[in-house]
Formats: sequence, structure tokens, C-alpha cells
Amino acid sequence: MANLLASSSNSSGNKSSYEVFINHRGPDTKLSIAGHLYNRLHDLGLQVFLDQEEMEKGDFIPSEIAAAIQAASIQIAIFSPGYADSDWCLNELLLMMESDRSTIIPIFYGVEPTDLRWTLGKDTVYAKALTKLKEKKTADPQTDTEKKPRYDTDIIENWRKALSKVSYNYGFMYNGVEWKLVTEVVELVLKKVKKLPLDVARYPTGLEKKVKDFEELLQQQGRGIRVIGIVGLGGVGKTTLAKEIFNRLRSKYEKSCFLLDIRGNSLPTSQSHLLKDLTQLNVQISTYVEGKGILRKYLSYK
Repeated sequence: MANLLASSSNSSGNKSSYEVFINHRGPDTKLSIAGHLYNRLHDLGLQVFLDQEEMEKGDFIPSEIAAAIQAASIQIAIFSPGYADSDWCLNELLLMMESDRSTIIPIFYGVEPTDLRWTLGKDTVYAKALTKLKEKKTADPQTDTEKKPRYDTDIIENWRKALSKVSYNYGFMYNGVEWKLVTEVVELVLKKVKKLPLDVARYPTGLEKKVKDFEELLQQQGRGIRVIGIVGLGGVGKTTLAKEIFNRLRSKYEKSCFLLDIRGNSLPTSQSHLLKDLTQLNVQISTYVEGKGILRKYLSYK
């Protein structure tokens, strides 16, 4: 029997623990590269923020996005032809640049790095977009007739500098083969977050159907603490299924632990492993009773 064990937070993910933030222009990339990256990284157990995918009713959008940017250690910026038309995208980029502990991975999706660098006095797509933003007017609250620039010169200049600076980051160019691009980006993200998914069979025949059956079972049972056994003859794929389920569900929890071969290890050894994965404490546990007390103390179990 394979064992799947996780410490729950809330079922939609802990908003303060995002590992990846995807900065993108929705109309250009939501249904293509941005959506595909989100699905792949999410299925591998990472906490990924992609605005509408992560928003809940009642969220105040600016604060939610700012919190996700601050939390994420990896930020992916997808620069598409319409990216610089959006002040939202540009302001997100500014917040990303201010987050010193984060790594920004640029993806040039239908544009060149030079489009980001040459935004003043040039006939490039981003230069034109910033010129339009600079020329936008907004009604002056003091009068019904006069209008003033919607964005001051400082914010326009900050956008220019941010675009130019990020264009020199190590990134990826879209060459028309999207699946390959997604794979390469995912591989780099996994190396940087140092949270590799559990290794699953290379050719898992029939695994997707079994995972869907499991997900349907979870939906039927509703929320709460559950213990689910995966039973079958040796070699039929119980552990493979448990690993795949763990990889996909891990993003829904603040912390998680996969205990493998608990039958071959002593219970105190498994307790020590569980404690280290969930709390980062490296404590040697001698007896089951001692382990139970330590786990209750550090994990707040009653």
C-alpha cells in the first residue's frame, strides 16, 4: 500500500506561499504559453499565481497581486506584442524588479529583446506602446473641460528602465515550437526552486485515467481530513499513482511530505522524516511515544 501524507493549509492554496508568479498580457498569452506554463507547473506541485486562476471572489486585485509577487521566488515575465499596451503588466514588472530575492525569467514571445531596450525615439512595438501611454489623458477633477496626462513622466521613465533592464536577463525566445519552450522553462524553474517533483514512471500507461478517478473521489467526499488507501497486487502501479497524485496535490498545501517504504523503516524513522519535511527540524526520534509528543508539539496536533 502506498502512503500519501500532507499537512493541509487551505484547499485553494496558501496565498502567502506562491513560488512562481506569471506576469503576462492576458489577450496575447492566457490561452497559450501562460496557460500552458501554469498547468504544467501546477501539476508538478508548485504554487503558481496566474491572476484569474488564483483570484477568489472578494479579492482586492492590486493587493493580492502585490502579495503574490513578493512571495514568489521565481517570476516569469512573458513579453508579447501587446504587453506594453497594459499599465497593469508594466506596474507588475516594476514590483517584480523591486523584489530583490526573486529571479525574473523573461520569455520573448513574438518580440525581440531589442524591442524592450529601444523604447525611445524608435519605431518598435514597445516604443509605440509607451508613446501611446504617454499621450493618454485623464479628466482633471477640478474642471470639466481640461485634461492632464494620465501618467506622469517619472512612471513612463521607470517603465522604460525596467523593460531595458529585464531584457538582459537570461531568458527564452519563442521559435514557433511551444511545447518545447514550455518544457525548457519548466526545467529551469524546477532547478531554481529546488522543489523537484517525485519521479514517476517514464511511460505511465493509463495513469491519467486513474488520477481522474481519484480526483472525482475527492470531490465526492468534500473537504476535511481523509485517509485513502490504494490497494492492489504488487507491480500494478500503486506507488506510481500515489506519487503522481502527490505531485498534483502538493500545490494545494502549505507543506507536504511523502513517506516512502514505511514498512521497511521503523516508525520513529518515519516520524523524524515527517518532522523534517514539515518543520525543517532535524530531530532524531527514538521511540514512537517520543515521536508522537514531538509531532504534537511542533505541528500543533491535538
